[in-house]
Amino acid sequence: YSVCTRYLAHFGLYCTTIKNLGTERHKELLLDGCSLRTLGCFCMTEFGHGSNVRGVETIAEYDKDAQEFTLNSPTDTAMKFWIGALAKSAHNAIVFAQLVIEENGQKVNKGVHVFVCQIRDKFTHMPLPGLEIGDCGHKKGLNGMDNGWMMFKNFKIPRESLLNKFADISEDGIYTSPIKSDAKRFAKSVVCLTGGRVNITR
Repeated sequence: YSVCTRYLAHFGLYCTTIKNLGTERHKELLLDGCSLRTLGCFCMTEFGHGSNVRGVETIAEYDKDAQEFTLNSPTDTAMKFWIGALAKSAHNAIVFAQLVIEENGQKVNKGVHVFVCQIRDKFTHMPLPGLEIGDCGHKKGLNGMDNGWMMFKNFKIPRESLLNKFADISEDGIYTSPIKSDAKRFAKSVVCLTGGRVNITR
């Protein structure tokens, strides 16, 4: 069962999210995942919110000068928690976070968006700077799946990490989306992931 769960978490959640929410610029990441050159995990759930996805606390703030996002876990409850394959295995992660940009000199929260990023060094397999990763420990079953937790502290990822099928940010920090309603855009993103999450529970 642990092998089946690993298979579904990687292909049904990590790869499927890139396929459904990414664009051409994410093609290589998808191919690497599908060929198992990289292993991925799905970092949506946080310690303080369970499955209330719109309530995630992780923040991804865009810096137009550096052309990158800075990810932070502002509270203990923002810890990504019980994430399959995170504790020891995954090289990359799908990350759900509140997207914050600057508009008219003020910081504006654009709501939950989805990112894909590398979390471990490819040679040492150690967490990258700005990340703290741990193991959730022994379970009553499925101990072949290494459930873990992760905290962000000024973790930098490039602008292209944003899965931009339904929303994007230009190099100079302009936010665009073909879906004007925040609620509809969020719903559209989550619907794309339903199949993978249902398969995990079967």
